[in-house]
Amino acid sequence: MEYNFPAAYEAILEAHYIILSTHEEPDADGIGSMLALESALLKLGKRTSSFSPLNLPKILNFLPGRERIKQELSLQELEADLIVGLDYGSLKRLEIKKVHPSLECQLLTFDHHLPDDNAEDQSLKIIDTNRSSTSEIIYDFINFLEVPIDKEIATCLLAGIIDDTGAFCHSSTTATTLKIAGRLMTKGARWQKILEAQKQELPEEKALAINQAFANMEIDKEAGLVFSFINYQLISQSTD
Repeated sequence: MEYNFPAAYEAILEAHYIILSTHEEPDADGIGSMLALESALLKLGKRTSSFSPLNLPKILNFLPGRERIKQELSLQELEADLIVGLDYGSLKRLEIKKVHPSLECQLLTFDHHLPDDNAEDQSLKIIDTNRSSTSEIIYDFINFLEVPIDKEIATCLLAGIIDDTGAFCHSSTTATTLKIAGRLMTKGARWQKILEAQKQELPEEKALAINQAFANMEIDKEAGLVFSFINYQLISQSTD
């Protein structure tokens, strides 16, 4: 699928101040994709604020860059001319719009959910429901920006992918998903640390299956594939 990345890049270049926001009760994909994109924009010299009004869930405390997230915005920050909304689905769930409904500026959306808003608007939307997560799309966009993916960005994106795929157990997991996950690991993302944080909410069987999947992961550079082998009995138990 072709994305309108050039238009998104132009909107970012023209913006004097950018607010990034995700959905209410944010998860690792929403926060991870937000922090990863903000880190890339900062590398481009853009002035940004990541916004989430409530304390993050404790299981997301390991995400690098979380200290940049602001629970309140100053009057100067609210004069932003671009909002980047990530992984929110509906405007009614976008945190910046819930807290500051009167804020009027251009909206750029990255999402893997179809919007359920009926109102037609002129906002720029990068949406692909065939992707496992918004983090997958942001991975492609950061590469389009030609911003080097460092350990911080890689960790945030891999956390989002692991969370939204149920640690690669959901049907949304594709060969592309696994290939991106493998590349993020080569950039310094530590899947063990991510799983350690997230498996607090996972059944023991699923956590074991995930660990085995990563332990057996192999990369075929010639074929451009990342693959793994998991014991059938173990994966069966993890999906019961």
